[in-house]
Amino acid sequence: MYDPREAEKDFITLRIAALVLILGGCIVFAAWTVKDAISYGAIWISPMKATGEIVSYVELGRRSEITYVFTDHRGDLRQGTWLFVRPNAAAPCYSAALQAACDGYDIAIVYAGLFPRINRAVGAYASSADFFVFAGSVLIALFAFTFLIVMAFRYRQYSRESRYY
Repeated sequence: MYDPREAEKDFITLRIAALVLILGGCIVFAAWTVKDAISYGAIWISPMKATGEIVSYVELGRRSEITYVFTDHRGDLRQGTWLFVRPNAAAPCYSAALQAACDGYDIAIVYAGLFPRINRAVGAYASSADFFVFAGSVLIALFAFTFLIVMAFRYRQYSRESRYY
């Protein structure tokens, strides 16, 4: 038997399916960028600068790892690691900034004043794209989830009305 309200049901179910896909994509993007986004956001809220001392420099194929220590504004000794990819594996010291690291000198550090354990070498703190992708994904996910709840209530209302149609 033909239901004249079938178009309304299709409209509601299509919106629910689209919102679930959007919500899933936003969750994937947010999960992908959460670590760097939170670090960037915390440092952006209360940035503090320090000079760290390089403890070790280890080459891992094309990647290199610099471990450094620094003293925060409270006087506590903190440790951090900078893992980066070199464009040329044969030349570990490919820039002036890393030349100092290879020679065992100091390195510039930026850290969050509220949470000093969140720290980055200045060269590793250049990108804010992860922060904006994370923030956008969370906002879109909240909007999609809210709209999904509205559509679920509309589907429930449609189902109740369909019993007596």
